[in-house]
Amino acid sequence: MPRTSPENVTIISSQAYEPIARKVAAHMGRPFTEIERSNFKDGEIYHRLPLDEINRRDVVIISGTHDDAHYMETIDLIEGAKAWHAESINLVVPYLGYSTMERAKKDSGEIPKGMTRTRRLLRQPLHYAAFVDLHAEGVIMQAILL
Repeated sequence: MPRTSPENVTIISSQAYEPIARKVAAHMGRPFTEIERSNFKDGEIYHRLPLDEINRRDVVIISGTHDDAHYMETIDLIEGAKAWHAESINLVVPYLGYSTMERAKKDSGEIPKGMTRTRRLLRQPLHYAAFVDLHAEGVIMQAILL
C-alpha cells in the first residue's frame, strides 16, 4: 500500500471509544469524524457514515470488543468503510475482549472466544490492525500489517 498523506486520514470510532478517538485525532492534528447513530425501538442500531470522509480515504477505526454489542459495532464499521469505498481500512483496538480466552482446556467443551473473535476480525477487509494487550506484564501493542 502506498504511503498516505495525513490529509487523507479519516478517524472514526465506535460509540464507546469516541473519547479516545477524539484525543488521537487531536494529537494527529486531524479532525474527528462524526458518525450518525440512532437506536430503533426494537433495539437495532442505525449508523450512517459521512461519505465525503470515507470514500477514497484512509480510514482509521478506533474501537474495542469488550462486549458483544461493541464487537458487532466494530465489524459494522469495518464493513461500512468497505462498502463506501475507503482507500484503506485500519483498525486500532485499545481493548481486545476475551483476550484471556485464547485456548480451551482439553475435553472441556469451552469455546476459545479470544481466538475465534480475533480470527473473525482479521478476516475483515483490513489493511492494518493494532491490538493492545492489557493482560500482559507490560502493556504490549501488537500491530499486524495485513
